[in-house]
Parts: sequence; structure tokens; C-alpha cells
Amino acid sequence: MPALSRRATLLAVLLVAVSPAWAQVKPPVVPAEGRCRAEQMGAIRTAFATARTRQAEAIAFLFRAPDHAHVRRWFGDAPRPVLAQNLKTIAAALAREDAFRFECLHPQACARGPLAYTRPAGLVMGFCQGFFAAPDEGRDSRFGIVIHEASHAALGTVDAGYGPEAALKLALKEPGRALGNADNYEYFVEFLPRP
Repeated sequence: MPALSRRATLLAVLLVAVSPAWAQVKPPVVPAEGRCRAEQMGAIRTAFATARTRQAEAIAFLFRAPDHAHVRRWFGDAPRPVLAQNLKTIAAALAREDAFRFECLHPQACARGPLAYTRPAGLVMGFCQGFFAAPDEGRDSRFGIVIHEASHAALGTVDAGYGPEAALKLALKEPGRALGNADNYEYFVEFLPRP
């Protein structure tokens, strides 16, 4: 690896280590094979806008009813102050969408069929065909996918379990792990009781 590239990588790691990544790192230029077209960027920006609104609703819901069945369903008896802070951290990442480098339909990254992906180093958020085919509402919606990916970038969540059934099982049996699972945040917001 050239010395300049190693220094740039080290600098990026240090920036991520000392402060929230979405507040400090400016996204680099996207290579041509993953560049997003205008209509794809429109779908991404709409999903971010909806995610910001729904995330704010989820935070308000948690503060109004921290012991509601919906909160217990997705996070069990996980500490509510930690959950509240995590939701706020995701909201802060969603508010800084310009900090992300977006990729669309990247041939290598999308080859195994994910809906989307995140590489926290460099704040890359990539969108595959499944994202663009996803619904605007409901399970695995575009905005939900964005919340899932933002949790990876902002909190370092993992994919300990995919799908509602796995997320519900984590909340019931391992609420600490539910706090670190991206799908729990996605489904908590997607299935939030709405007036």
C-alpha cells in the first residue's frame, strides 16, 4: 500500500475513533462503477427524509411510553437510557446524509444480493437492486433499510439476526444483543404504532 494511502487510512481511522464519524469525515469521490444516477439519488434522498421523520417519531414514542409493548417487543428489558441514546445517535447520522458516500448497484458489493450495505470506514452506504425495488412503507421499506444502514455507521451495529423473527428472539432472550442488532432498530421504527 503506498505511504500516502496508508496515511489517509490512518487519518480516517483516527477521525472515526475520536468523534462521531458522520460529523467529521467528508465523503470521497465515488468510483464510476458505483456512481448513482439522478433517479437513484432521488430515491435515496426521499428514503433519508422519511427515515429522519420516522426516527424522530420513534424517539418521541419511546419517551412517551418507555414500557409500551412495542418497545419491549423489539428491545426487551434493555436499558431505556441506552436505547434512547442509540436512537438519537442514529437520528444524528440521518441528519448528516451529506457525510456519506453513496454507491449504487456496485457490481462486486451487490453480487451476493444484499438490499444495501455500509462500510463504516469512509462512510460508504451502498444501495443494491433490492433497495430500489423495496416498498415505501412496511417491512424492509426503503426508509427502514436506511435506518438499518445508518445504525451500522453510527453505532457499529452488527447483523446478529436478520428478519423480524430473529430480531424478536434477540429482544426476548438477549436484549443486550438486540441493542447491537441493526434489524431491531429498523423494525422498531418500521412497525411503530402510528395514529
